[in-house]
Amino acid sequence: MNQADQAHRQLTIITLALVGGMTLFAGVVAMLHTGGSMAPAWDGGTTLRLAAAVVGVGLLAVGAMLTPRPGSAPGAPAGGHESPGSIVNRTVAAQAVREGAGMLGGVVGLLTGDLLLMAALVAASAAAMIVALPSREEMRRRVGY
Repeated sequence: MNQADQAHRQLTIITLALVGGMTLFAGVVAMLHTGGSMAPAWDGGTTLRLAAAVVGVGLLAVGAMLTPRPGSAPGAPAGGHESPGSIVNRTVAAQAVREGAGMLGGVVGLLTGDLLLMAALVAASAAAMIVALPSREEMRRRVGY
């Protein structure tokens, strides 16, 4: 297995762990609220929900801006080849920002009981993380294999 394939495997595992943790948190929040064992802790009304939606979309946009583009690494050679470590580090940082939108949805769901907004932010975050994951072929091309 070459370095590009190893980097792709690392990114896949990390992304799935981030998506899984975020989804698990949302599932626990939904279970607490639908099972009747927890009432909303704060009735902030539409203000909190609107603010959470705006911040969530903002986090997804920042995550998109942070997504490494081929040949965009600082000090990348003219041929556009990058080190696998650089691609992994920059992609994980962008994925963490994207995860923030889903985790924000989980917190809003926990505090207000608004499970629909929570589900929307978690789903958008998970979808953005999976779409942004570079394919094995892209990794090989960017690393130069």
